[in-house]
Amino acid sequence: MIDITKTPKDFNGTATQLVRFASLIVAVAFAGALPLHAARPLARATPESQGVPSRAIAEWVRVLDAQGGFNGFVLLRHGRTIAEGWWSPCETNGLHMLYSLSKSFTSTAIGMLADEGKLDLDERIVDLFPGKMPPDPSKNLLEMRVRDLLSMATGHETDSASSLTHSADGDWIKAFLAHPVPRRPGTWFRYDSGATYMLSAIVRAKSGERPSEYLARRLFEPLGISGARWNRSPEGEDLGGWGLNMTTRDIARFGQFWLQRGEWEGRQLLSRDYVALASAKQISNASGPRRFEGDTVTDDWQVGYGFQFWRCTHGCYRAAGAYGQLAVVMPDQDAVLAVNSNFSMRKTLERLWEILLPAMGDAPLPEAPEEAQALERLTASLVRPTVKGDAVGRVAGGSFADSNGASFSLASADGGWTLAVTNAEWRCSIPVGFGEWRRGFVDFKEKFEMLHCLPGRQAVAACGAWTAPDTFKAELFFVETPHAAKVTIRFDGDTATLEVGGGAKNAAVKCVEWRSR
Repeated sequence: MIDITKTPKDFNGTATQLVRFASLIVAVAFAGALPLHAARPLARATPESQGVPSRAIAEWVRVLDAQGGFNGFVLLRHGRTIAEGWWSPCETNGLHMLYSLSKSFTSTAIGMLADEGKLDLDERIVDLFPGKMPPDPSKNLLEMRVRDLLSMATGHETDSASSLTHSADGDWIKAFLAHPVPRRPGTWFRYDSGATYMLSAIVRAKSGERPSEYLARRLFEPLGISGARWNRSPEGEDLGGWGLNMTTRDIARFGQFWLQRGEWEGRQLLSRDYVALASAKQISNASGPRRFEGDTVTDDWQVGYGFQFWRCTHGCYRAAGAYGQLAVVMPDQDAVLAVNSNFSMRKTLERLWEILLPAMGDAPLPEAPEEAQALERLTASLVRPTVKGDAVGRVAGGSFADSNGASFSLASADGGWTLAVTNAEWRCSIPVGFGEWRRGFVDFKEKFEMLHCLPGRQAVAACGAWTAPDTFKAELFFVETPHAAKVTIRFDGDTATLEVGGGAKNAAVKCVEWRSR
């Protein structure tokens, strides 16, 4: 049961910025998509009717567009959609990889279990998984509670997720419990994705259902979220800390649900007590010099951490995932912002505070139809930049192979090209547009670290151009992720070099001495 009086003391632990998950995603199977059902669209309204000038939103969108790397956004005020947009080739109803924004959904499942009386936040982990404990558990491990997992206060000094994903026997729960706990739980903040995996396992242990199954009837269906999917571990558990995929609109619905303190269409789906706990500062995550403006902390990574939610400046809080996946809840403004991107989360928040937040007034504004229409035209015309260059090069392309049996070909087709690649990691035969994006698929044979892609079929959009007479460049944008691959092919007589670059480290893979066949 939830006891709102039981909260950890405020300790000055070491702050940890949001962990990027390039090293954490493992070769796991997708959970089946949740059952489809009719989604009730959120009401729409003009920005002015909700106290926000259309011109301010347009300014914010233009700043985002100039910065690049954005997939889509939805802005809600007073429960109504006042602006939304997607950068083509991203689509309104396209699923998107959430990374650690998934954690806040796992927290929601834990809260619902506690509301049902099936879980106490002060239950010890040893009592939940007695058969998985190491032979000689430490005193600190024996003291670890559910609320310590929720607040990233496990006592770990290093993220346990790597121990999980590299466990020899595939038993992630045992790997977590074997991870060193040098500090007393509840006293030390250390962002730890393994802790959220354990929360996912707790949901299964207490309810008999994975979080995706448990939330399907209790959260997703009431909110109108359909088609979401959650990747699973070798043990068959939802990953919990990452791996959830859903649309930007669904992220906005989730944020609105939390803004409404767990209520949806007159039903209290999650108790207000748990919402208050999860969205409040449960532990300090500050370290190093703190940025102040007067008496206010201005660094969004040092305002505190709740139950799988980050506190923000300006009295706000957020569910957040690597590469800029955001659901920002703004209680004082009665607003929610959902974003999918591959852009600095810090800068996205700064633009929100600088441009949008001051524009949110307390009363409706006079309608401004011309400005509202200009905003709609702007959001309808957003497009990801295409590769610049020529439609024709000195060489026509051709088909090439290397000594290891890999091959690729580039052929003109319908005013663009068809790029086909087969190697040890991936296989594709995709249309590549000139001055436009064309859709296709890449089949990954195994985990592709450079782009953090899981095995299986991935939707892709591609564009390309000849940037020199003997050089062809293409961008492969994986539209359900933040990631893209940049392909460069250089032709030299009967040989060619194909280079693939992309991902967080902008790594490159060169396949040299491909010969014409």
